[in-house]
Amino acid sequence: PEELAVIGKVGFLCNNSQIADGVMFGNPTDGALLALSRKLKIHVDEVTRLEEIPFTHEQKWMGVRCTHRATGPEGIYYVKGATENVLRICSHVLIKGSLEYLTESSKQAILDTV
Repeated sequence: PEELAVIGKVGFLCNNSQIADGVMFGNPTDGALLALSRKLKIHVDEVTRLEEIPFTHEQKWMGVRCTHRATGPEGIYYVKGATENVLRICSHVLIKGSLEYLTESSKQAILDTV
């Protein structure tokens, strides 16, 4: 499904772990996301990582700003982390392939489902 492919793409881009010769190096959760992206055959051709906002225990999320042919030079942020913390910094969400603005009520609806 498309949603799983998006999770795989974000999991690949927001990741500093590595898998080499079947051995994972790095954070176990990131390793699992990297393994998922490989199983889904996620390809992120022509993506350039411009910036990383590292995970901290205070903010409980990690983000990367990347460019590719669809974003233009300013790029787009990909973020993973604790749902409530990620929602605080997000302005849009991808729903059924459509980028939609996040309102306070839509953020609360998401929080009510997790």
